[in-house]
Amino acid sequence: MKAKVEAAKKRGSNPKMKAQYMKRARRGMMGFCIIWRDEDPFTENGKIDGGEIDHANPTQKLICRDMWKRCSQWIVSTEFTWSVIMRVVFVGAPKGDCYYDNEFTYTCTLRGHKSEILNDAMEQALKDAIAGNDAYPDGHKNKGVYSACEFLAQVVGV
Repeated sequence: MKAKVEAAKKRGSNPKMKAQYMKRARRGMMGFCIIWRDEDPFTENGKIDGGEIDHANPTQKLICRDMWKRCSQWIVSTEFTWSVIMRVVFVGAPKGDCYYDNEFTYTCTLRGHKSEILNDAMEQALKDAIAGNDAYPDGHKNKGVYSACEFLAQVVGV
């Protein structure tokens, strides 16, 4: 008796098929969410180290975590509509740690050569938060020392 052997499907070099795979990959990123903390967020290398991956759908969460492990560079350098919340953290205030939240929604890359519009807006918001904190007199309940920025970025459009 002969055993039936089925050939495994291979991804060919057909440009039409590649475009379909890419479209499916981009669509699968909808709702992808990453949370990270960075002391100096606007350095030249612009890497996102660590980070916690999240998604509202538990199954999609597993897929997104796997995608982040495999192709994090592709994710941050591909244009999506990102909704980013940047929290500037000041520690050591008499009242307790102070937070200044800023929200941005842009269609661009999260990191890389096409992310200037997002980076410029976030850098200006960071400068404004530091200037606002410095404007407080010494001993004010909200005056603290800049510690880091915490980011929550979610893909809201492809």
